[in-house]
Formats: sequence, structure tokens, C-alpha cells
Amino acid sequence: MNIRLGRMPWAIGWLFVSFGWSSIVGANPPSAGELAQLVQQLGASDYAARESAYEQLTSSGEAAIRPLVHSICADNPETAWRATAALQKIVVTAAPGSYAKIIGVLRQENEQCGDRLAALIQDVDKRRAVQRRNMAHKTIRAFGGRFAGDQAEAPLAAVKQTDVPLPAPPPDLPPDTKEPTPPGAHAGVLIADAYVSPLLSKEVVNLAAGESLTIDQNWRGGDEGLAPLCDLPELSALNLTRAPLTDAALETIAQLPAIQSLEIEDMPFSAAAIAKFRTRQPRASVVARGSKLLEVNAER
Repeated sequence: MNIRLGRMPWAIGWLFVSFGWSSIVGANPPSAGELAQLVQQLGASDYAARESAYEQLTSSGEAAIRPLVHSICADNPETAWRATAALQKIVVTAAPGSYAKIIGVLRQENEQCGDRLAALIQDVDKRRAVQRRNMAHKTIRAFGGRFAGDQAEAPLAAVKQTDVPLPAPPPDLPPDTKEPTPPGAHAGVLIADAYVSPLLSKEVVNLAAGESLTIDQNWRGGDEGLAPLCDLPELSALNLTRAPLTDAALETIAQLPAIQSLEIEDMPFSAAAIAKFRTRQPRASVVARGSKLLEVNAER
């Protein structure tokens, strides 16, 4: 039986050794000397060696920040380029607490290497903001929230030209009689008055800054699910309609930097919570409707 198996026992044994080694590496992060060697390996001529070093460095997290920074500030442009890519991945995917710490280290190192990391810090800040904004949109939609852009195109796509009656032309519009134009002749055209169909205004995209979000009775995230809203710096209008939220939700909404309009309908918010929100966001317009909010003079 062992003869027929051939190399299979050896292959199985090698798999166990590989999984065991991977768990050891994950449990024991590389030392400072090993990290320095991995950074040097980023400039190796062998592709597999470079990729292996890149993966190990990015999986090391905060421990690899300073070795990578020192490589970026060195004179080897090829190694510095790969070190920059590894550093970007570490920073962009870091947890919120780790991100603040890493940015602090980068700023300290930037002062010591003659402001050579300023562009990198600015770039990772932008990448981080974009990633967190995308994740916030995905999370809010998964909980049942609807952004304005999620519904804008559906009605227009379903409407055909024959479904909407055209308006009557204005009285001064000439009759639709055309005389054939001789070949090669191009008559000049003078437009005295421009006529715009009222149907056109329904298709014009609203260019106002900011984005709008609606949360209703289908919301599945509770108060805690609103936390990703803080990663949406352009969210300016929020509509809450019969959503399963409490006064704690207003605490989160008050942290939104661009909030300009808050509409509340049939929500169980207390008058004190709404008043507190208006104190923290004095420039935001608050409109409250519903039988439970009759005693609240929140409309202005």
C-alpha cells in the first residue's frame, strides 16, 4: 500500500509543515533585523522574492512602518517605489486607532528626512478617505438606507417618449412646414427666443453640493449602524421616516460635518434630544412631523 502511494505521504507531510510554519509566522511577527532584510528584498531581481517580501511587510502592519520609511528616504528609487506601495497598503487598511498612530509616525519621519514624505502622507489620506467612504456607502445600503442616487435613474429608464404627452407648442411657434433645401445650400438660422420643454427640467441632474440619504422603517442597523455616516463628509441631507432609532441616533447625526437638513417624520425622538441636536448643529435646518412630535416646535 505504501509503495502505491508513492510521494503522497511526503506531500501530505509538507502541507502540515507549511500550515504550521504559516501559523508560527502569523503568531510571531518579524524582528527588526528581519524587517530590514525584507525591505532590502524588495529590490531583488527575482520576482517571487520581491512579492514574498511585499506580502510579509504588508502583513506586519505598524512594525514595518519605520523600515519602509527609511527605504523611501534612501537613494534606491526602485526599492523606494515598492516600499511606498507596501506602506500605502498598510496605512489605507489600518484600523482607525492604528491609522492615527501611523500618521503620527509618518509626520515625525517626514520632519527628519526633509519633508520627502509630505506627498505620500497627503496621498494616503486621500486613499483612506475614499476607501472609508466606499465602505460606509456599502454598509448603509446593506442596513436598508437609500441614497438619492440609488433611485434617480430608475424612473427615467422606465419612461418612454410615448408615455408622456408632449406639451402644446407656444403660440408664436411657426407651423411645422419645411421646404426642401437644395443640395449644397445651407441657410443661416437665427434663434430669437429659445423654447425649453417643461419635460426637460425633470431630467436635469441636480448639481447642488452634497448627498442625500433616506432611512425608513426598513432600517436594520439600529443606532449603532449609523456610525459609518461619519465617514461621509458630503452627506448634507438626511430624512428619517418611521425608522427604528432612539435619541442616541441624534448624537451620531450631530457629528456629521456637512449636515444641512434633517427631516424627521413619525420618529420617537424626545424634545430634549432634538433641542440638543439643534444646539450642536445650529446651521442645520430641522423639520419634525408626526403625532408624537406635536409638542416639539422643531420646524424652522
